[in-house]
Amino acid sequence: MNFLPQIVGSFADPASENPTVEMVEAAFRHHGLHWRYLNCEVPADRLAIEVRDGDGRFIGENTDGKGFLRSLQEVTPAAGKRVAILGAGGAARAIAVELALARAAEVTIVNRTRERGEELAQHIGHHTATSARFKHWQGACRLPDSVDVVINATSIGLFPDVDAELPLELDSL
Repeated sequence: MNFLPQIVGSFADPASENPTVEMVEAAFRHHGLHWRYLNCEVPADRLAIEVRDGDGRFIGENTDGKGFLRSLQEVTPAAGKRVAILGAGGAARAIAVELALARAAEVTIVNRTRERGEELAQHIGHHTATSARFKHWQGACRLPDSVDVVINATSIGLFPDVDAELPLELDSL
């Protein structure tokens, strides 16, 4: 028996709010893998020190976008879709980039903070061929009928507000 598991994990700030460890370790157990997943709290100003290979380059992956895209493609291809992403944080950014790289037709960033949402929409529009726009989220969110996919990339419904609900007007979907 080998008592030395493979170790994978994440560097985040804050790490204590990241539920990934529970999900990934459950998947490892389910598949009989002798692996461990660790969340490590690493502030942005220490990231360069903590994540280096021998050549002084950053290494690592962001699974938010790639994981989402893979699960979406099990249902429908991203190419040509008009997508609304609720939120403009790290997960929303990773998902928006992967959707754009997968040739989504349009990505609409719906966010309460105008500056953050506009910046993400501009980033997607300037660096990819995907059309991107920002919609300011005030009160209950109404989305146009033309949206094919709606993604909740907000913290609504996560710990500690697990019973919170998205303020959406679903009749417009």
